[in-house]
Amino acid sequence: MRLLAALLLALAPALAAAQPRPPSAAEVEADELAAALQMLEALDAACADPDSTACAIARLNAVSPLSVALVQLGESGAHDADAPRIRPFAAANHPRLRWAAAVALGAIRPTAEDTETLLVLLNDFVPAVRAAARASLNASEDPRAVGIAGAALPSNDEAWRPETFPDPGVALPESATFLRFFSDRATGALVFSAEGSPAEAIAWFERLTGNTAATPDAFRTAYPVAFGGGSAENPMQRLVELGERMATMTFPEQIAAMAELAELQQQVSAYTPEQMMAALAPADELPGNIALEPWLAPARFADPMILTLEESEDGTLPRRIAIVYNDVLLGRTGFALQPIPAAPRQTPAAATTTPEPLSREALLDEAFWTTVTGGASAARYLELFPEGRHRAEAERLVAALPGPVADLPAPSLLPTAPVDPAAPAVIAPGPAPAIATPAPEDRGQRRR
Repeated sequence: MRLLAALLLALAPALAAAQPRPPSAAEVEADELAAALQMLEALDAACADPDSTACAIARLNAVSPLSVALVQLGESGAHDADAPRIRPFAAANHPRLRWAAAVALGAIRPTAEDTETLLVLLNDFVPAVRAAARASLNASEDPRAVGIAGAALPSNDEAWRPETFPDPGVALPESATFLRFFSDRATGALVFSAEGSPAEAIAWFERLTGNTAATPDAFRTAYPVAFGGGSAENPMQRLVELGERMATMTFPEQIAAMAELAELQQQVSAYTPEQMMAALAPADELPGNIALEPWLAPARFADPMILTLEESEDGTLPRRIAIVYNDVLLGRTGFALQPIPAAPRQTPAAATTTPEPLSREALLDEAFWTTVTGGASAARYLELFPEGRHRAEAERLVAALPGPVADLPAPSLLPTAPVDPAAPAVIAPGPAPAIATPAPEDRGQRRR
């Protein structure tokens, strides 16, 4: 017994050495990589004829395990050793492999060496691949890559259906590359990069359209309706100003202002909805300025020049423009095709019909009616315009008064004959009549 125990003790080191040792993490990783390479070799062999059924089946069978292997390699690998193995998959035919390449590069802390590879993936026609590339660029050690990721539009990381190339509607330079990650479907902006200088791209569009490129300031000056420029003497603004002051004017002042109101209304009666909007809206709310504003950021777009691609029939509004610039982030020439929406029209009829111009008498009638705030001032309206356009409404306001109109001016202050629109208003001397403050219930009946 003692002899057997001594023999076993003597043989113990040898028996322990004969037991299989568990593989190390490095060995496991090497085995996984070897299996992936063998899979690629088998795929290459099956795809000697790329159009064969055997090739199609081999590709499908390889996609899932290869994409998993790539992601695992990124999670456990090191940049210098494994980035060269991952980058080739950015050009794979299957979007799952391109997605896996983007994820793997992001996991190993990409550097400037990977920026161009990730840019290709950022422009992929599959949204899920673009989303993965944007996240990886944002994790890069390259400041340029992080800047591009911040400017790129987000995409759906669950969308795997390839997107089609939108119709640009115009001929493009031969070297133009569509940039999906900068194009905005919501606004209709299509963004491109191009080889050569911005001057060459500008010359292309000038030949194409017959128009001359202009700086943003010069372009806005050329289209004051679209961008809210033009004369400081704006008839619409003056009309609004007079209308707001009417309620505080004395009655003689109102009569004196009626001639100017009629003249201003005559000027704006032919305004299109776009011209009306440009005259009334703040400049930063006009469609032209809203569409142009994104392209004026000097940190993104250096020295932008603008050309008209399409304009309205009357030539007052650009409907679509091309902006050519030096793309600061990408370091190359860029251009965008940007539509400018028309001002919204209030009714469908406004888009197809033009209202009949009012006579001068009717304009005076309408101008005074805008000052009516209740029964007392409606009585004045009936004195001035006994057959006026708003006679029935004025009579209803007067009839609703609880008692006699105490604040009406003396008859000598009111015209006894119909108003001659061409003649200046003649007001008899005397104290200005007070204008009654309407009761709350009358304010709701004010007409504009």
